[in-house]
Amino acid sequence: MKLPKIKLLNIKEVGDFSCFSDREMEIFNSFKVEKRRREWYWSRIAAKQLVGKITKQEMKDIEILNDHNRVPYAFFRGGKIPISISHRCELCGCAVDSNLGPIGIDIEKKEKKEITLFSDYLNNSEYNLCLRKPDLFYDIWTLKEASLKMLRLGLSVNAKDAHIEKNEIRFYGKALEKAKILGIENTAFELKEEGEYRIALTWKKA
Repeated sequence: MKLPKIKLLNIKEVGDFSCFSDREMEIFNSFKVEKRRREWYWSRIAAKQLVGKITKQEMKDIEILNDHNRVPYAFFRGGKIPISISHRCELCGCAVDSNLGPIGIDIEKKEKKEITLFSDYLNNSEYNLCLRKPDLFYDIWTLKEASLKMLRLGLSVNAKDAHIEKNEIRFYGKALEKAKILGIENTAFELKEEGEYRIALTWKKA
């Protein structure tokens, strides 16, 4: 099984803009908060570097845009491929499926969480498991977010529609409806550690 390609970068002060198009600069300039500007800038740099390596394109010839549902994609020379982007605190990343199919990435910093605050987002078995083993929260939460990003829904639907159990991700409700539309019968996933961060990747299992 081919694993997705991923690029991670640290978020710092913004740098050179020579690889950004007029459309991208318009988006960047629409942000008024410096933190949001830095997140957007470095996550797009990560995306351009990753897509450039895969497609053999120059970064300046790749645009990272969002569709009408705010789902990111890479556009170059008339071509278009799905990507997924995530950022949290000082880390951001982009992922691309090796088969150029639906892909989801989520990054979560491993900080102390009050599990009871997430009772509306976890189903009963997930919630009880997190109460017993709090460290598993990061696996469950990042997998939920990544899988809903893969479906191009994000948290526009109930997070409980993505059910994490053992080595399987199951969809219900609106998430299941979208999975059927995208032809996703089974979801593959991988969990990664990057210092104090937990990273989840989800993609359509071939």
